[in-house]
Amino acid sequence: MLTDENGYLVAAAAAFTGRQSDGVLRSIYSRNYLESSLWSYGEDDCLATVLAGISPEQVYAIGVAHYRLVYTADPSLTSGAGYTGDKALALAAVEVVEGQERALHRSRRRTKPK
Repeated sequence: MLTDENGYLVAAAAAFTGRQSDGVLRSIYSRNYLESSLWSYGEDDCLATVLAGISPEQVYAIGVAHYRLVYTADPSLTSGAGYTGDKALALAAVEVVEGQERALHRSRRRTKPK
């Protein structure tokens, strides 16, 4: 798996989820995917922190939290399915950056300007 010095994925895919080479169940994701996910769910303060730079340990912790959330039932879905990848990543980033879980500022994605 190709990652940069901070632990971000450097590849064509947005994220890989599963048991990684270190044996830990976690996701490896691109910085662009993280930034896009935070923007989509209105997490501008958390996005600003990510843009300023987070530690490799935080990148790793977000990956562990993302893996957990992808396989946790999203209460907004009646199907009992897990959180979508981008919503799980935004939630994971908020949890790690702010130090506690909370709901995202937006329940639905922002639409990108054309």
